[in-house]
Amino acid sequence: MKDVREIYDSRVLRALEEDPEVDALLKGANDLTMGRLMFNDHGKTHARIVAYFAVRAYEILRKRGIRANLEFEDGATEEEVKDTLVAAAYLHDIGNAVNRRDHELLSLILAAPILDRVFSGSRLAVKQKAVAMEAILCHMGRYPATSLEAQIVALSDGLDMERGRARIPYRMGAKSIHTYSALSISRVELQEGRERPLLVLVHMENPSGIFQIEEVLGPKIENTRLSEMLRIKAKIGEEEVVIH
Repeated sequence: MKDVREIYDSRVLRALEEDPEVDALLKGANDLTMGRLMFNDHGKTHARIVAYFAVRAYEILRKRGIRANLEFEDGATEEEVKDTLVAAAYLHDIGNAVNRRDHELLSLILAAPILDRVFSGSRLAVKQKAVAMEAILCHMGRYPATSLEAQIVALSDGLDMERGRARIPYRMGAKSIHTYSALSISRVELQEGRERPLLVLVHMENPSGIFQIEEVLGPKIENTRLSEMLRIKAKIGEEEVVIH
């Protein structure tokens, strides 16, 4: 399992990990989505995985000379950008603790005071909060993401599609194309690409996993600048299929 704590550590990440309100909201999000609606995981495990992919994507893009908006607009450091990505990734789904419908907007309301706490004392605190809030708002692809940071978080949210996320809903009786397609995906890799900076390799046991790429991940990155920097391939056995 991917976990942001394996590749990154900072005061902001530790503050989010130790915040009892964040912990309670992520548990509440899972109680509603997985417990009542029998959807996939939307709790702390999901938050850590999304944060992992966000940090990893940013590191690859930065290596290829592509800067985040906070860098070229405000002179932010690499750590300040990563902290913004991590905060948005951690908090993007907490609105599910209230209701699944329009949970992006509910997440914004709940995240605002938390962001004030974790970014206090930073020279870029107000701008980091604004960029993180855009990422939270835009992670489903229903609102246009203007910053690279917001586009990275949306991509990272869509990359959490390995079968472990669907196992509990399946055991609870959820039988749909969402669960079957997720269960077919054994591993998701995010690598530095050749012709494009980012390469996503989705290993799956059968072609049903393509549904996750086209219907779940696709809308999150459609019509974004990041879409042009990304190659997505499905690996089914020994066969590789270019999806994007």
